[in-house]
Amino acid sequence: MRIGIFGGAFDPPHNGHLRLAQAALEQLRLDRVLWAPTGHPPHKRHQTLSPIEDRVALVEAAIAGQPAFALSRVDVDRPGPHFSADAVTALAREFPNDQLIFLMGGDSLRDLPTWGRPEVLLAHCTLGVFRRPGASFDLEALERALPGIRSKIEFVDAPPLDIASSEIRPRVLRGEPLGDLMPEAVARLIAERGMYREAETALRPATPQRGRVPEGYREVLYWKLTESTRRLILFQLLAVPLGLAAFPAFGWAATQFGGEALDGLDHLLSLIVGLVVTLGLHELAHGLVMAAFGAQPRYGIKWEARALYATAPGFAFTRNQYLAVIFAPLLGLSVLALLGMWALAGTWAVSLLALCATVNAMGACGDVYMGWLVARYPPAAFVIDEADGMRLFLPITG
Repeated sequence: MRIGIFGGAFDPPHNGHLRLAQAALEQLRLDRVLWAPTGHPPHKRHQTLSPIEDRVALVEAAIAGQPAFALSRVDVDRPGPHFSADAVTALAREFPNDQLIFLMGGDSLRDLPTWGRPEVLLAHCTLGVFRRPGASFDLEALERALPGIRSKIEFVDAPPLDIASSEIRPRVLRGEPLGDLMPEAVARLIAERGMYREAETALRPATPQRGRVPEGYREVLYWKLTESTRRLILFQLLAVPLGLAAFPAFGWAATQFGGEALDGLDHLLSLIVGLVVTLGLHELAHGLVMAAFGAQPRYGIKWEARALYATAPGFAFTRNQYLAVIFAPLLGLSVLALLGMWALAGTWAVSLLALCATVNAMGACGDVYMGWLVARYPPAAFVIDEADGMRLFLPITG
């Protein structure tokens, strides 16, 4: 089957959405169109969307009685933020024998190279692009940015639209009739649920808060550590030069403070405990610096990488703040180890601290690379930390 993926906030869905979906169904010869309400779209972080279950109910009311349309909860039943690349990956697993067509507007096609992992989107889908009269696209520039995209595009002549969700919400607030803007069932459900009756929800966007990406920024990088086995192996190899640099440095310090060599079962047990404590302190240091900048850190285990993590979900750090978060464990724990060796001079604990400081440096291999990536961008950048990666935003210019 040919299945169209029609994503959007749908806050609320209206007749314009229905006309677009019908045009795609007919012109692209689709067997089905999946309406996929977005839970927490990253490009609308500065907006306050209606509760997702309210928007799901509105979509269900809008498409009721139309067998070619179906609701997809691909961005509802999993935690955000919700990227299109993740959604199509999940749908490709759900429909392994079907052809997926991702529906988008011409403006989205133009900005596709700036999306998070657009190559994943192209790997799983054909693009069904709504083309408006007089609209033009620089396909050559798109092809240079995303090789092979030209063969993945199918155009749809979009019907004229004179309606937008942002225009409907203030009309509900003012008590004006919705007329032919949406199906009667949708208008009735909005009234029953009392939606868009408060100015702060009807007249969006909301004022950005501390820890949020300001309005006028766009995402330019979505970097995920566990995206490929090859990348994980490369980071394991990065630990080799870091270890080669740290081992002689802390080994020399241990000799200066007169540490005894580790031997015996007691020392082996101490070594294991020391390694576990070092890894825990490394992530604790990340979290403490995040908290110092006003974030609420969360700790856990990233199972894909088999490692501890500290993250602050959804909190946007400035570039310099994020560099401090990244390098705090590497610098801070190394200094603490040296101070500990000085305080415990002449004991076996000196050798233990030297080894733990080396492990701290080796464990920072991913942090060092992420710090290098972030440092290449200007101070105006904002970074959102992920459990196994990060996302970077720059102000829109031009």
